[in-house]
Amino acid sequence: MGIEHEVAVKEKRVRAFLDEAGYDALKQGDEWEITGIHAALRGGEPLTVHNLSQDQSFQANYSLTERQINILLAGGLLNYIKAGG
Repeated sequence: MGIEHEVAVKEKRVRAFLDEAGYDALKQGDEWEITGIHAALRGGEPLTVHNLSQDQSFQANYSLTERQINILLAGGLLNYIKAGG
């Protein structure tokens, strides 16, 4: 997969999971902070993303299986496997 295709795929993913206001507010070089990831993933809630560069927050949805969530919560696939997953 070429760089351009990979960027296009990632842009489509970002566009699909952000609300319209969140996507429109994105600027190249912005710094983001996502807090409460574990609680949001455990509760099936959207992630709250704070754009530090623009001092704005927005919601981001995700589409992950229960296994993928457990892998993220474990800190990666190796940790998940070591824990018996």
